[in-house]
Amino acid sequence: MHRALIALLLFATVAQAAPPNIGPELGAASRFGQTERPDLLEAALANGIRSLRDEIYWERVEQGPGVFRFDQPMTAWPGPLGAGGGEASLIVNHRHADYDGGTTPFSAGAMRAQAGFAAAALAEFPALEAVEIGNEVNSPNFLEGPVRDAGLEARAGYHVSQLAAVREAVAGTGARVLGGGVHSIPLGYLAHVVAAGGAELMDSLALHPYDTPPESFPAQIAELRRMPAFADMPVEVTEFGLTDAAAAPGYLMRYYCAMALSGVSHAVWYPLADRGDGLAPLLTAEGEITPVGRTFKLLQRELQGRPARDASPDPFTRACIFGDQHLLIWGAARSLDLAQGLVAFGPDGLPRLAGPLALSEEVPLLIRSTRAPISVEMLGLGPQSVLADSFLQFGYPKGRKLRSPGDGFERFGKRDGTIHPLVTKPGQERDGVPWVPYRAAEYDGGLRLLPDMLLPAGDAAMPFEMVHAYVAHEPMPVLLEVSLSPSARSSDGVGLAIALDGVVLLEEVVTAPQAITLGPLELARGARLEIAVGPEEIADGDDSRYRFRVLHRRD
Repeated sequence: MHRALIALLLFATVAQAAPPNIGPELGAASRFGQTERPDLLEAALANGIRSLRDEIYWERVEQGPGVFRFDQPMTAWPGPLGAGGGEASLIVNHRHADYDGGTTPFSAGAMRAQAGFAAAALAEFPALEAVEIGNEVNSPNFLEGPVRDAGLEARAGYHVSQLAAVREAVAGTGARVLGGGVHSIPLGYLAHVVAAGGAELMDSLALHPYDTPPESFPAQIAELRRMPAFADMPVEVTEFGLTDAAAAPGYLMRYYCAMALSGVSHAVWYPLADRGDGLAPLLTAEGEITPVGRTFKLLQRELQGRPARDASPDPFTRACIFGDQHLLIWGAARSLDLAQGLVAFGPDGLPRLAGPLALSEEVPLLIRSTRAPISVEMLGLGPQSVLADSFLQFGYPKGRKLRSPGDGFERFGKRDGTIHPLVTKPGQERDGVPWVPYRAAEYDGGLRLLPDMLLPAGDAAMPFEMVHAYVAHEPMPVLLEVSLSPSARSSDGVGLAIALDGVVLLEEVVTAPQAITLGPLELARGARLEIAVGPEEIADGDDSRYRFRVLHRRD
């Protein structure tokens, strides 16, 4: 496909309004199509987890051409789910030995047969209210045969053909047809889906944003919304989760706010119960509710379905108001002094009745008003010291700008003394690049910048550095916090250089995670503080986690 057409599809300015923002319906990714666990199904329903995403293996059901039998526990699970008041979306992704050699369907006949199976499942089980076509089809992990081996554009074409077949087969059932089914938020790959006519065939776009932190999700969805085909299309996050069980409750709360503000209509936590892949489940193997499961129930009870709006008071504090009595907030450390009539809850759903309250970047507070409509002004927020934050202020500028709106840093590449602006790239527009929107030098050069990851380029003879520059707006003492963690794949680490008005303050090679604080530094008005990261000898494996913050030093 011609690059100019891809650019038009990706970045045309559109006037359509995005869907209204509400607390999305919560669901869970179960595996009743793979394991016989009626006890877990009962436990899910008993805990109010009534919306599931699961599969039925096509090969177990179609006994001969057009002959379907849903007569095994792992093919009949939607029956008891529906009897218990639940509903599910059906993943349509599996293969059948009788079609296309048992590989992922690629011929028209195999696709029609698979679509016929999906239609038969919907007719058999009223609890199936949606079909999701494909599972992470932009990745080779769940594909076999010619579809797996195809390039991105050809693979998108196969996906659209499958969408068309299922769409025709389930017409008139009332079931939603979810397309895309992508890992991450790969706008480059999705441009191929749009070009092949896929957007017209889907009722919702399904995303699995595992590579996107909650704080970065709204900005990446805003880039998606700039594509005319997706400007007002419902978005469903049909998988998201976290391996850190202790951090999962706060992560779920933060992501719920981010998704509500981004027009997501359905959010499916992965997994319902332990699947052996390390992600934190809602239920234990015995069916007991977990800490993140309790958070799921709290959000479902208090926020689901309520109108949502952004109430963030500054770039370093994130807040959502749901309805007129609930506020979810987290961010840079600062105190709270709640007005009368407000009660704070943690992710466990228990009220915080003793001790001082403070904001955390990891664990939000849910504030409920028992009397008046709630507002941020009622929280009694104390002062905070952050002046610039590379993570929380990351954006996607249009054109060749060094700074996106509201960013405390200029961000650019520097090579042989020349500044190279970082332009917005779509993500997975080709092999070997990130699968989410990112920033890079216009002519590429191997430089990459994401909200939490950077990659310098070049070598010791001609380094291509990634630079963040902070310019002081007024005289003040500051602290500079630098967190930098090269990948274990880095052959020789990365070079870190920090300079104030051209005078080097620190220069070292970083080969392991480093947390550095410099200061207090007395900055004059217009003083320029630069953090540069470049290759040591070579840039092989130098992708590095990073975060830079400038803090006002308050005595």
